[in-house]
Formats: sequence, C-alpha cells, structure tokens
Amino acid sequence: MAAGGAGSSFGLASRNSQSSKSLLSQENDGMMYRETDILNKVFEPSNSKLSNSNLSQFITNELDKISSANPAQVRDGLLGPEEISLKGSGLYEVDRLGVTGQGNFSTVKANACVYAGKWMFEVLLGSKGLMQLGWCSLSCKFNHSEGVGDTPYSFAFDGNRVRKWNVKTEKYGESWLTGDVIACAIDCDEGVVTFYRNGVSMGAAFENICLGPDRAYFPAVSLSQGESVRLNFGSTPFIYPLDDYQPMELAPFAQLQQTQLLLRYVSRQLPDLIQPVDEDGTESQDISTNHILILCQIFEHLVPRIKTPYIMQGALIPFLKDIVEGETEHRDEIFGKLIDILWGLLEDHEIKTILEHMILCLLTLYRFCHAENFYKRQKSYLYILWRLMKHEASRKYAVKWILFDKMKFPLFIYIKPPDDSILQHIVPTVWWESQHVPDKEEDERKKKVYHESCAKLQEHVHALEILQVAILKELLCNDDRSKGPSTRFLFLHKFRELIKENISDSSVVRAQQCSLPVLLALFHRFVTTLKDIFAEKNIAAEDIYVPVDRFVNDSLDYFDLYRVGGLKSHLNKVHAKEIEESGILNHSSEAPPKHGNPAVDRSLIELLDGAVVLYSYGAHKQLQKMSNVLSETVDCYITALDDAIDKLNRCSNSSVDVQLELERSRQVFEDKVIEQSRHLSWLIAVINSEQKLEDVAWLFDAVLRTVENACVLNPFFEFMPEFYITVCVDGYMALKNFFKLSPRPFTSFSNHDSLLQRYGTFIAKRFADSRIVSVDTKDAVVQSLACFVCYKSSLNVLESLPTDLRESMVKSLLAPYENRAWAQTNWILARLWKGNGFGFRFVHLPHLAPARHQTQEIGAASLQKPCPSKVFQDTIGMVLTSDSKLATQFINSVLNQLNWAFSEFVGMIQELQQLSVRTERSFVEMKQLKICATCFDISVGLLRVLEMVTDVAPDIFLSSVSSSSDTLLSRLYQSLCLILNRVASKANVFETILSLNLPGMETVDHFPIVTAILGILIQLICKPTDQAVREKSLTALAKEPGFQFCLLDNVISSDGSQASGSQFADKKQFILRNYKEINATELTDAEELIKRLSERKCRTESKSDAGDEESLCTICYANENSVIFHPCKHTSCRSCITHQMLQNKKCFFCMAEITCVHNMDDGKELNVC
Repeated sequence: MAAGGAGSSFGLASRNSQSSKSLLSQENDGMMYRETDILNKVFEPSNSKLSNSNLSQFITNELDKISSANPAQVRDGLLGPEEISLKGSGLYEVDRLGVTGQGNFSTVKANACVYAGKWMFEVLLGSKGLMQLGWCSLSCKFNHSEGVGDTPYSFAFDGNRVRKWNVKTEKYGESWLTGDVIACAIDCDEGVVTFYRNGVSMGAAFENICLGPDRAYFPAVSLSQGESVRLNFGSTPFIYPLDDYQPMELAPFAQLQQTQLLLRYVSRQLPDLIQPVDEDGTESQDISTNHILILCQIFEHLVPRIKTPYIMQGALIPFLKDIVEGETEHRDEIFGKLIDILWGLLEDHEIKTILEHMILCLLTLYRFCHAENFYKRQKSYLYILWRLMKHEASRKYAVKWILFDKMKFPLFIYIKPPDDSILQHIVPTVWWESQHVPDKEEDERKKKVYHESCAKLQEHVHALEILQVAILKELLCNDDRSKGPSTRFLFLHKFRELIKENISDSSVVRAQQCSLPVLLALFHRFVTTLKDIFAEKNIAAEDIYVPVDRFVNDSLDYFDLYRVGGLKSHLNKVHAKEIEESGILNHSSEAPPKHGNPAVDRSLIELLDGAVVLYSYGAHKQLQKMSNVLSETVDCYITALDDAIDKLNRCSNSSVDVQLELERSRQVFEDKVIEQSRHLSWLIAVINSEQKLEDVAWLFDAVLRTVENACVLNPFFEFMPEFYITVCVDGYMALKNFFKLSPRPFTSFSNHDSLLQRYGTFIAKRFADSRIVSVDTKDAVVQSLACFVCYKSSLNVLESLPTDLRESMVKSLLAPYENRAWAQTNWILARLWKGNGFGFRFVHLPHLAPARHQTQEIGAASLQKPCPSKVFQDTIGMVLTSDSKLATQFINSVLNQLNWAFSEFVGMIQELQQLSVRTERSFVEMKQLKICATCFDISVGLLRVLEMVTDVAPDIFLSSVSSSSDTLLSRLYQSLCLILNRVASKANVFETILSLNLPGMETVDHFPIVTAILGILIQLICKPTDQAVREKSLTALAKEPGFQFCLLDNVISSDGSQASGSQFADKKQFILRNYKEINATELTDAEELIKRLSERKCRTESKSDAGDEESLCTICYANENSVIFHPCKHTSCRSCITHQMLQNKKCFFCMAEITCVHNMDDGKELNVC
C-alpha cells in the first residue's frame, strides 16, 4: 500500500465519542484535570511516578529504546552522498529532485551510483510526453539528440512511444499518463533491469547487462522540452515500494518510529482539547495548563523530526489522515485545535517549515496515488488541505510563500483520470452506437449500465471538485481577522503572476507553466467559485461584467497584451483628450467603477477577468482537443469496426484465410473501441458534464456583456484586450460543438435564445468594425459569422435583426474586395444563396462521399443542409440597386478576384500536367495541391455570388440607362467564356488533372463550376421578360470573341443514353443530365438557354454571310461600331471606348484628346468616363 495511505497508527479513529463526551461532562461539572491522570492516560507509564518534572526524561528514554532497537544501516554496493540529488541541464526545484526539461533533449543524472545489490528509485511523472528513464554508466556521453538508452551501457524505458532503449529499441511496457509512478529497478547481482508502472511490473526490460569492478550505474532521465518529473531515491517513503529492492537513500526508520510514538502521545490528548460550548454558543474555558505543559514537552522532541520530508510523509500526514477519516463528530474541531496548538507552541520559522513540507507531501501523495476506491485517498488529502486553509495564519503564509511556488496550487485543482485497469473496474460494461446490433434488448441494457457507471464516476469526481472549490473559497477569503492584506489580496497578486507565466509566447520553459488539462480544471473551479460568490452577494447576471474603466486605468495588469485597437501606449496617445475628459485615470482603482455596478468590488472584477484569461489561453484549447479526440479517435474506430463486420458478413465461406484475417481485424478494432469507450466515460462524466457546460455558458454571458458595454463607450472599446473578442467567438463555438455528450444540451438552457440573439447582434456589428485592428481577431469574428449563417436557427436570429443593422451588415459584406480579407465574406454571401442557385442544393459534392469528421467548426458548418435566406437576398438586391456606385465597385472587385483566382488555378494545373508527363519521378507537395484546390473553390464561390447578384439585382448588368451596365456585362461574359473554355473543352489540361485523382484536389470537378456558369447565363438570358433586355444580353454574349456555343451544347446534351442509372457522370465526359442533383425545372431552363443561343447563332451566321463586315469595330472585331469620338470623328463599339476611357482619353487611332463621345444612332452624348 502507498505510504500515505496506511491505516491508523495512532489510535484516534478507534476511540469512541463516549470518552470525549465523558471528559467534556467532567469539565462542565467544574472538575479540573489532574496532572497524574492526564500523564497516565497519555503515556501509560509502567510506574505511577511520572510527573511534569521528569516527563522530558521519560520521553527521552522511550525514544532511546527505539534507537537501540534499530541498528545502524549500511549501503553496501552504492557510492555517493547520503542525500542524493540531480545534476545536469534542466529547470530544478529547490531540492534538486524535481526537474523540467530545457532544450531539445536534456539529460540529468544522480550524484550517486550502484555496483552491487538490488536498488530502485521512483520517477513521478509530471507530464506524459517524450522522456527516457533508467540507468547509465559513467562513460555515457549525452547531447541534445542522444539521451539515456541511446548509448552503450545506458538502459531506458519510454512510455510515450512504449519502447525500451539500449542503442537499439524494442517494443516494451505500457503507455504512461501524467501522474504515473515509474519505478526503475536494477539487480546488479543478476544483471537485470526492470521497470514498474504504478507498482506493477512490466517485465524484465534488459538482462545480462555489463557488470564488473569498473562498471557502476547512475539513475538518469532524458526529457524533451517542457516535460517534468520528480525523482525519489528514498528521501520520502516510496509510493509503491518493491520487495527485495532497497532505496538508494537510507530510510530513517528509527526516527519514523519515534515520531509515530510521539504522535500517539498527541492523539491521546486530542479529545480533551475540544472546548465545551455553553448555551449561548461561547467556549466555556481554555485548555488546561497541564495539557499545555505536556504538549510543550512532546513537541520539543517532535518538531525536529517532522521537519524531515521522510517523517512528514511517513508519519505526520498519515496521522492527519487518520484524524480526517475518523468517525468522531469532533474531527474538524480536533484538526483546527491541533493547528492552533502548532502555531501557539512553535516558533514562526518552525511552523512555516512544517507547513512547507506538509503541503509538498500532500501534493505528492494527491498527484501520484492511484484512483482506487473512487478517489478515497485523494479526498482525504484535499480535506486535510482544506482544514489547513481554514486556519487564517496558515492560509496567508501558504498563499504568500508556498502554494504558488512551482505551481503547487493549480496541481491541487487537477484531477488525474483513472488508468485503464481502474477504469475497467469503474466502467465494467461499455456501450457505443453501432450499425450492427444483434440484440436490441441487450444493447439497451449495456447502454443503461454504461451511463450508470458514468454517472457514478461523475458523482465521485464531483465530491473531489466540491473540496477543491471549498479550498479556493478559503483562499479568496476577504474578511480575515488579522491586520494586513487579506488572503484574497495576496491570492490575486500571486494568481496574476501565474497567469503571466502561462500566457507568454516565449519558447523558454517557465517555472509555473501549467499543462492544458490543469488550466481547464483551474478554470472550471474558478468559475464555480465565482458563481457562488456572486450568488451570495445577490449580484444579478446583468451586473456581472468587467467595466471598461479597468481596461483604461491600468487597474488590471495585462502584461503588454494587445488591445482591440492595438498597443496600450499608442491608444493612450491617440485618445489622451478623451481619457482626460472622462476622468477615468483620476478615479481610484480601489473605488467602484464609473461604468459598472458599485456592488461588484475590484477584487471580484479581477477574479472574473482572470477566469476570462484562463479560458482564452488554456481551457478552450483543451476543450477543443478533447472534442477532436472524440471525433477523430472514437468514431474512427467504431467506423472501422462496422466496416470490418460488413466485410466479414459479405465474405464467402470458402475464403477461409480472408475470414481469419477479417476476424482478426474485427477483434483488434473491437478491443480498441472498448478501450476508447472507457476513456470516453471520463469525457462524459467530467469534461462534458452539465456543470461544466454551465460554467462555459456563464462565462460566455459575462464576456459578451463586457463587450456589449465596452462597444457603446467609444473610444474606450479599443482599450479592451483583444482576447475578450476571441473568448466571445470561442465560447460560442465551444457551447455549440464541444459538449455534444452533455446530458443537457445548450439549446435547453433558459437563456439560450437570449444569448444567441445577443451574440448574433455582436458578430453582425463587429465583423467589419474598423476599431478591431488585429487581422486574426477580425478573421475569427468573420469566420464565426460564416458558421452562423449555415444553421437555420442562428440564421433566423440574423434575419430578425433591425432593418438598419441588417442593411449595414450587407453593405459591409458588399464592400469592394480590394485591400481587405474577402474570402470569408464571399463564402458568407455564397452560403446565403446556397439552396437557390442552379444545381446548388447539395450538402456534399455529387462525386464525393460524405466526410465523416470535421475538426474545425467551419468544416462542420459547411456540411449543413442548405438554408438560403430570402431576407438577406432581398436586402442585398435592394442595397445594390439603390447604390449604383457600390454595385459597380463590388462587381468589378468580384470579377477581378475571379480572374485572379482562376488564372492562378490554371497556372498551377499546367505545372502539374508538365510534371505528370516527365519521365523521371516527380514529387508534388501536398501544400501546392491544396492551394490549387483552394483557388478552384474560391473561383466557384465567386461565380455563385455573381449568380445571386444576377437574380436579385439583374439591372446591374442589363439596365439600359446605366452607363456601367454594358461594361460589367461584357466583363462578366468575358470571364465566363474564359473559364468555360478551360473546363469544358475536350482533352484539355483540366481533364488531364481530373484523371490523375490527385490527393487534396477532391473538390476540383466539372459539376460545381459548370453549374455556376449555367446559373448566371440562365439568369441573364432566360429569366428577363423584356425582349429588348434579353436580346441585349444575347448579343453581348454572342459577340464575345471567346464564346463557343458548342461547349455549352456538349454539357447540356439531350442524349440521356449515358446516364445508365449512375449517380454521377464519368469525370472524363461531363453531361449535365446525368446528375440527379439537377432537377427537371433546371434541365428545362438549360435547354431553353441552348435554344435561345442556337437561334441567336443562326441569326449571327446569316448576318455574317451577308458580308456586313465593314460595320464591325476594328478594335475587337466582335461588336458593331456604335459610337463616334470628337473631335477626330473615329468610331468603335461602346465597350471598347469605355475600356479605353478608363485608362486615358486618347483616341485609339490618332492619339488625339477625346472631348466627348456620341451615339451614332441618335447623336446623343454618352457618359463613358
């Protein structure tokens, strides 16, 4: 059993409460304790001559008897000092037994070695990354790439890669976890090295190692950067001692037994120390003088011994554990009185040393003991710490000097998940959703038992969390009786330093850096405590936010973090006048904020701000990581198992070998699913519990309110740290996507609709807010808006916004694409149209199988069922129609980006084609392929936006009064023809690339881009009801030099013989009607388009045959001359002169300055500038 978990050695728990009540009644009767009675009861002397005068000698004699019974120990086979420590490169703790890796692969070793006998040391894992633990000889030389096990005469175990190392490597052992204890044992007589995980042998790792007079082995560990361990050579009792193996440091057995005897003396007095209480609730009298005198003499012998870490962990901690686990109803009073006595009888330096060793031992035992019996031992250690923190002097000293040294406090808050063996005991039956359920009743039974096990696990973990919150509340005490700073003040100062250590982007490993799981646990306990404090003070949710004053007057230290508007120093200069007029800087930081609830004092605001920082820099990352593990690991194994079962069911009975292989695969996947389902129980019970979801929702509400209040106080909004914006975005993403296993979904919360409405308003207003200067922050808001429009419920929120806000949002989306990030906003516009476009109703592209996993929110959102917004489409049409300048700029910018994106795509596929025909072997980077596919996807998105514009505002292209419509229509048709020629021609580069089936280019296909082009053409040619407008559009397309009617005719072939029931057409022959995603109405529209183009083609050919070529524009030879220039009288088509006038005002032919341009038909002056 672990040293800290031994049973009672002090007799306290076995004493019944009747004895205590009897003593109390004696005091109530006014009877004084007699010296002799007390001494006899406490020390049980063999004679009755014991008194206070000879008590010290009696105790000394009793202790000497123990010393005599324990002969001196020897360390044959070991060379080194009595107190062993580590040396080498690393970040050390004070005792040089704890170390954190620095550099690429740093190695440390002990200053002692063994050459004979059987020895062991324990490695307590503070992390679970890449490390190699074991033994090495003096001749081993290590560097930043070679560590323990990489050289001859060094032997190591690596639980990260589950391998053993001695120059060569082999599979060995088990995967380790943070909080595991790895025992490294060496038998120098037999030449065997063995490793143990949590007291269980993993088998002999190395045998017949080199031994001899010139060969000795040092304990050594190699650590990757940031990995941390603590080594125990015997300075404290081993967590998992091994039979026949001895520690490298001598265990002080005599001192341990002496201390246990002295503590037994103390335990026999403890019931007498409880004060009787009068009816008015006051204590009747102080402890008797005799008790004090006796305790003074006991502690005179006890204190020097319990200062030793070994004695502290082996004697005092079990003694305290015995008290808190005792069944006496006065255990809390006894514990408190004992701490009072320690502070009363000991010197300050003595009690503080004891406190330091006590808290360190509690942390070691809490972190590294097994989660047996549902965390029973962990509860005891936390309970001891809680009772200790209820003592004001102990609490203040611990906060100021102990709890935040080497991040001890956060580690007390973290709860280590059970390992596989214990998890198997806690969750004996597992369940998962499967396509193959042979027995539904049995499946339902397993599901019920599995969720009951999860609930039981959650119940016991919650008991630990309650203790952790109780400890945190004590540390946040703000009404201490003693003078000086309150505990909360001290805590906030240390907590801010902890935050600073954990938000640094430096690659240097820092002392107080916490892992993401620790930060997540700290965040949840912090929020739970804050919720309770706010509730106790009756502070309404509307008043829980950080006032903007705190961002301006430096009452909160943000360590030079970026603000929404940039650097704080810059903002102070820019807004100096507004700051001075507001009086914020003159307002005392201790006083209530000018823009907040006076009932919320400064310390609570700082605590709330700290919770926001914790979420931003740690908690959200861990939640996202756990969510990804769920989707990528568990679901992947379940899918693989279902596939294996399907194949097994389809396999012929005659294929015996295939059946055996499939059965083996099925068994492997089933074992993995069972293992992962047990791990999933921890996620269900702890990470995704209802309380954790409430914590994130509460913080999201508070942060959103902080941003809302700051936004209206221009310019002070710019002073807000930018992580408040990202926490808003990340918080909503977490609530929506990271708690899918929670028994109560976020949508069932009473304030869900209100939060959704407020968040929708926030992103609609802020996605284009010029006050947000960080590109990454602004992109995060835009991406959140992109996801928001993909879900019907959230899209309804945006549609319900006030008309003016909705119009402002649309104008921001339609702002010209130049000089800003536009890809996401274009995606938003396309998503608002998806479901209405030509063949634009698919969730997955027709030629792609549905994606099973999407780790990013934007990926999951894009796979939602289309939900087009008629409200926003109408608003877009109204804005474009009413503002011709904005419409022209927007369409030109879209066409510019379309030409750029598609040109980049064509250039890259040409390079790929050249590589494919080379005789030598060529490699293409995946990044290049993804960029190529992205350019294609962007082109399709831009085309879909153009399709929407042609539907909601066709006059932009077809107006007979707008001077820019002809130019825009011509540019549009020019781009469409260019793209169509590239993708629809036979035996071209596009076809070649499709036939290669390159990875990363799965979205590149005919269907998305051809249907987008057809949608635009149908809107411009078939939908107009005015014959003149339709003829204008037909004429513009027919006169486009790059237009090839045959290409459209081929893709809209009326020959349906090739469909043959297939879901989609062969990539090498794209025929529209072969796709079931194209409905009958769309096929009819496509055929009408071909019909109208065919008629126009016939008329054009007839006119061409008549020989009327002299009237053609000599610039483009596509359109007829329609305008005349003045004063030179030269002529051209209107499109050519419009393009020319955009660049300069000189004639094509004579380079004379053009003063005006007139229509040749009616002589009217035209505005072509």
